[in-house]
Amino acid sequence: MIQYFFRDAYENEICDEFDALTRQYPNIHFFQPSPDKAPWHVQAVLDAADGEPIVLNFWPHKRKAQRQGEHSKEGDSAAREIIDEAIADQRELLADSRAFDVIEAAE
Repeated sequence: MIQYFFRDAYENEICDEFDALTRQYPNIHFFQPSPDKAPWHVQAVLDAADGEPIVLNFWPHKRKAQRQGEHSKEGDSAAREIIDEAIADQRELLADSRAFDVIEAAE
C-alpha cells in the first residue's frame, strides 16, 4: 500500500484523488521506488515487447506526471493522460512484436 506524502489537507485530497485513479487501472502496479528517501514519488512500469519498459513517474501531491524521457505534465488530468498514452503505446508495441513475415517455400 502506498503511503502518500502530503503537507496539508489540500494535498491529502489530491492524493486521495490519485489513489482513486490508480484503482481504475487494476493491471498496473503503482509503487514507491524509494519510500524512505522520496515518499512523494510514485512509479509504474509497463512491460513492452522491445525489452525497454515504459516507466511512468508521478508526484500525486503536485498533480504532476511524467513518462520517462519526456517532459512532465501538470494538472487534474495529467496522470490519466500519461497512463492512457502509455497503455496505447504498450498495446501497439505488443501487437508489432506479434507480427511476423510470412515466408513462402520455393517451388
